[in-house]
Order: sequence, then structure tokens, then C-alpha cells
Amino acid sequence: MPLCGVEIETHAIDAIMGSNDDEACSLAEQLFDESRLQLTDKRYLGQSKVSIYHDENHLPIFIRKSSENTTALSLQPIRVGALVLPSGTIVASDNSMEIPNNLTGTVHCERFEIPSYELPMTMSVSPLRLSAWAYRSRIDRQKFAVDVHSTRQGYNIQKLFMLGNVTLEDFRDAAENTLNTILQI
Repeated sequence: MPLCGVEIETHAIDAIMGSNDDEACSLAEQLFDESRLQLTDKRYLGQSKVSIYHDENHLPIFIRKSSENTTALSLQPIRVGALVLPSGTIVASDNSMEIPNNLTGTVHCERFEIPSYELPMTMSVSPLRLSAWAYRSRIDRQKFAVDVHSTRQGYNIQKLFMLGNVTLEDFRDAAENTLNTILQI
């Protein structure tokens, strides 16, 4: 996907480049949307774990989901040296993100928990790919609904609808609301 239509912001969270060789699967958008819904509705939807990572000012930076691959969706731009990863980038999850001493709280739901962590001062990220939500335009987001795995290539209608109606701001709101509940702000 081209970078045309991707929002590049000047303010970014600093990180160092990681060395993870994971992949972001073609279901990443669907799995992240399920994670967003778990944050919003506090209902179990199949993710084994959803976590929120924030900075020292409690600004949500990542939503991390654990399934086959543990990846995180950036909610803010991340600067790695001279490279700026736009909001909406999928990164491989780094174990340094989940330091027990950095746990700031947990929401206990019926079948799962949602922990929040303050990111360490030095964080490592391994960018995997841009998600649909790196793009502002609804049409650009919906291009991620092309189903190349079916025998008749076309659009996955359910994914097309979801990508057209869910924005990065929806993820930010879900993370912020959950974080406010955890921290009782």
C-alpha cells in the first residue's frame, strides 16, 4: 500500500528498532477490531489477552492483542531514529513492554482481564506493516478488505463494512476509556 493518505505527524514517541521477525497476518484488522470491541463492551470475543500501553501522562500508545501472533497497534506515531512510524502501524510485541513493575492496573471482566502498562523509557519496536487504520480515507481503509485467499477474488463484505466504519479514533477512544476506568481518572 502506498503512503499516500497516511497521516504523518511531527510529534512522535521515541523508540529503538527491534529485531523481531514475526508477521502480521491478513486477519490482523479483524483481530484488532475484536480487541477494540472487548475494550469497549468488556465482553470476551476470543482474544486470549488484550493490553493497553501508555506513556507517563496516561496517553494510550498501543493496544496489544495476543492470539497466534502477539502484535500491537500503534495509536500514536512512533519515532525510530530518523524514521517515523505513523499511527496505525502494526508492530511485533516486545517483551520489554510488559514489565511487571510497569503494571498500572487491571480491569477484571467476566472471562478475561485487561491490564495496562506504562511503557518503559527505552522501548524496542519491530514494525511489521501498516494497518488499514493508518489511512484516513474510508476508501483507502476498505482496500484491506480484498480477499485474495478465496477462489473468486473479491471483497470480504463483512471486513469491507468494518473497515469503512471503524477509525483509528475508535481505538483511541476505547483505550482511553478503559484506561480511565483502570486508573479511575
